[in-house]
Amino acid sequence: MIEIYDSNKSAPVAANFDTIRTRLQENPCWGAELLAHAGEYRWRVSAARFYSKGPFGARVIDETPGCLVAWGITGKRSCLAYRIKRESENIIQITPLAYLEPRRKIFLAVFLALIYIVPVLLSPLLWRMYEAQTLQASRVYLPTFARYLEGL
Repeated sequence: MIEIYDSNKSAPVAANFDTIRTRLQENPCWGAELLAHAGEYRWRVSAARFYSKGPFGARVIDETPGCLVAWGITGKRSCLAYRIKRESENIIQITPLAYLEPRRKIFLAVFLALIYIVPVLLSPLLWRMYEAQTLQASRVYLPTFARYLEGL
């Protein structure tokens, strides 16, 4: 039986570190398999399998010798990340992580910059549109404005 400590903060597991690394590297759909083992709906497991394929599938990131980060997809904007650390020959320590893959960080930064930059780049166009609208309205109301000024 697996012991889980401190409200799911870590869990020691009897497993070989090298075997775990190899299996996670070879299986980019381990997040979907985890959902299936957890008893999630089939549509969610299928979605996780779909999103795990291609270049954005699960990753195993080696941090130091005897320590890695396992990052897996469980849906469109849903991921899992665990630090797996070798404690002894057949004992590993699993710790959940708040982790965002570097390429996703870059994507988010570029996306947010574009959201901010595009309106700034379009502002001269908007200024010209407002200037044209103001000019047109001013021409339409020129006679009325002239009469208004005469009455002062």
